[in-house]
Amino acid sequence: MKKLLTVRDTAQRLSLSEGKVYRMAWLQELPAVYIGRSLRIPEAAVNEIIDPGTRNIPTDPESGSK
Repeated sequence: MKKLLTVRDTAQRLSLSEGKVYRMAWLQELPAVYIGRSLRIPEAAVNEIIDPGTRNIPTDPESGSK
């Protein structure tokens, strides 16, 4: 199961205000999911913002160099 962070935890990790995190989620700049009335952000998405090279990006075998 993937770990989900609260808005407060996300804001602290990214050194942003909670309002900014809500705006980023609303503008779809940050993946988020509502659980009931609570917004949660995948930890992997936060880690990707902190260190862009950490996300596993699937490669398309047909687009490989030949």
